[in-house]
Amino acid sequence: MDDPNVTSSLALARVIAALAFILWIIAIVRIRRHSWLFGGVILWACYLWGINNLPLNRIYALDVGNDRLNNLAMSIPVAAGTPFYETHQVGQLNFEPFWSLFVALASGWNPDRALSLYPYLSLFILVGFLVSLYMSLLPAKEGASWSGWERALVTYFALMMSTLPLDQEGPYQATWNVVFLLKPNHSLGLVMIPPLVAILARTRTWRGRVAAGLLLHLIGWAFVIYWAVVSVGLLVYVALSWVEQRKIATKAFLDVLVALGVNLVIVSPYLYMLVAGYPFLVPHRHQVLPSLPAHFLQVTLDQGAVFFLAVWGGIVLYRRDDPLSRIWLSIALGGLAAWCGYVVLSWLQFVKETDDVYHLIQVYFAIVAGVGAWNLARRAAPRLGWSRPALAAAVLVVCFPLTLLSWWDPQRMDHYFRGSVPPLREPLVQTTAFIRKETEPGANFIAGRAYSRFVAALGARRVLLGKFIHSPPNSENRRDLERSLLVDGDVEAMKDLAERYHVRYVLVASDLLEDYGVTLDQLERRPHWKEIFSAGEKEKLHVFALENVGSP
Repeated sequence: MDDPNVTSSLALARVIAALAFILWIIAIVRIRRHSWLFGGVILWACYLWGINNLPLNRIYALDVGNDRLNNLAMSIPVAAGTPFYETHQVGQLNFEPFWSLFVALASGWNPDRALSLYPYLSLFILVGFLVSLYMSLLPAKEGASWSGWERALVTYFALMMSTLPLDQEGPYQATWNVVFLLKPNHSLGLVMIPPLVAILARTRTWRGRVAAGLLLHLIGWAFVIYWAVVSVGLLVYVALSWVEQRKIATKAFLDVLVALGVNLVIVSPYLYMLVAGYPFLVPHRHQVLPSLPAHFLQVTLDQGAVFFLAVWGGIVLYRRDDPLSRIWLSIALGGLAAWCGYVVLSWLQFVKETDDVYHLIQVYFAIVAGVGAWNLARRAAPRLGWSRPALAAAVLVVCFPLTLLSWWDPQRMDHYFRGSVPPLREPLVQTTAFIRKETEPGANFIAGRAYSRFVAALGARRVLLGKFIHSPPNSENRRDLERSLLVDGDVEAMKDLAERYHVRYVLVASDLLEDYGVTLDQLERRPHWKEIFSAGEKEKLHVFALENVGSP
């Protein structure tokens, strides 16, 4: 059932937004500065973020699905001082280390501050992406058009038209809430893609090419899927340059070759870690495309007007004789090439991460669609006799019914929002706060599979074994140690845990007791155990400390 207070708040917010949109259009026409258009885009991003976050009584999507809980579990312990290159499972290499380090830096290595800041990181990344896109579209010296009005309009399309009204009913959900709200760890890579394009378009020296390679490698550390798609797009750029036999063909080849080469040299250890540490290259009979026609329709006709505007925008970019336009077109085509590549991967039974590629395609189709919309408006200008501000305002008004601003209702369309309105269970909040504030920062936990991620996400402590993540090294040995500790009360096992894995605490809940077939009374009688905290009645949580068995 919907919360009536949230319903009334959202209704009021929509009325205010409608009035603000009208005033914004009037200001654009009267003041005649493209900075007002771009400034409005930033404010609309803040508005959309606000209606999705301010009514909530917990961090967005926390304990609603797996993504947000996993994000927090990976990063909050790092803010408490654990290595950024390890996950919340002790000794397991982190597959997204850049985000964990970013959160720790933003919080000043303070887990309490990290938890307070975390909801705002998605807003920071969203605004950073829009600013990054706007600034990167400054025309190169060769003379691409890229006027201030076009650049501002492109950012509006990237924000407002990269999500379609029926996305939340489809297999990949809505780009807006999944990419920009749920997964800021991935959209951090989006922030770095526009500067990469700008550097490659402007570089004349080896220093610029090396800088592009370094930035591309950072995108790989942020999110390897975006890195792969962008790399494909750069290869498309080289191919387009050679087909045209333009004067930039040799330069494009050299720029991309050096950037990819530098990137591969630096990022190769990370790629090796992914292959060696995570069994994601294993084919499976379920990892196939359910329907080829549906697969291609999802990124073409199913995109509706955005697709047709993007097709025209692609033609416009192709006709412009400058590297900046060509690379932006190539990045969008690289997404399409990667999407077509899933046909081969389906034959190999290796279809993975289609949702991330789909959302990236939507964002870059929206960017190219913005170019197409502005070009059509400019073509109509001689007949209408309108100024650029009036044309931009007309595009905003005509496209308004399709934009996220006009139809997005988080209470109806976002199950992460609905699940995040109620507060977290009080025993869980109390227990994890005690863990975060009162246990030793360098010590680790044993916890049941249902609570292990909460120990890390809200308690800022790592665990011996977790859930919903790949098994760490020596996982069977770790299970044997847990069994020896919990079932047999083996002191040697306790010492082994304390010395090898720095385990000093145990979070006892019903799931842990059921997994190992022991009772709370049996555990309380262990001579080397001491209960230091308990909370809850229905959901009973107990924290035990292992005493006199060594220290971390």
